[in-house]
Amino acid sequence: MAFGLPPKFETEIQQDRPRQELIEIASKAHSKLSWELIQSSEHIVQYYRKQKSMMGRLFYPVGGCDITLRINDQNKVTIKSEGPKSGFTDAGLNRKNAEALANELGLKINS
Repeated sequence: MAFGLPPKFETEIQQDRPRQELIEIASKAHSKLSWELIQSSEHIVQYYRKQKSMMGRLFYPVGGCDITLRINDQNKVTIKSEGPKSGFTDAGLNRKNAEALANELGLKINS
C-alpha cells in the first residue's frame, strides 16, 4: 500500500524484448484493462484509470490514477502508477495497476 500526496508506486524491470514490440503491446493494453489511452510514442505510453469501485471510495477519495510506461534505450521498463490526486493512501491500487500492465506485457514485477 502506498502513502503520500499523491500516493504512487514505481518499479523498474530489465527485459530483452525490442522496445517497439512492447510499445505496440502497451498501446493496445488499455482496452483490455479498461483504461483511457492518453499518449503513445517511441519511449512512453500514458494511461488514465477512472476509479470505479464504490467500495474503494470508502478507503480513499474519488478520482483516478495516472499510469505511465517508459522504456529507455537499454530496454529498462519503468512502470509508474500515481493517484488518486487528492488521496493520502491508495489501498494497494497503484501496485495493482503496475502489476496489471506488466502482466499484459508479459513481464513480472519483483516483490
